[in-house]
Amino acid sequence: ASRGHGKIAICLAGGGIEGLLYELGVLRALDSFLEDRAVVDVDLFCGISAGAIVAALLANGVSPEEIFKSLDGEGHRLDPIDRYTLFEPNLAEVG
Repeated sequence: ASRGHGKIAICLAGGGIEGLLYELGVLRALDSFLEDRAVVDVDLFCGISAGAIVAALLANGVSPEEIFKSLDGEGHRLDPIDRYTLFEPNLAEVG
């Protein structure tokens, strides 16, 4: 993904589940806009909070489309991500 002048990075912000969904929409649009590249082909990924989750998945080659499908329960590469997984507190850590 390098162009000879440096590296290309994607930096993603937080924003909870709404931020995650917004970022996935933007990344899916960017993927469809890029003709000979994909979002997962950039050089550097960074993120904060929800953006860090998306950035980690992208850095491991998981496409925005596949992340979106896993949220919808249709992903094949990732286990389905449901509300229980996102919002279940780890009570063992509290007590």
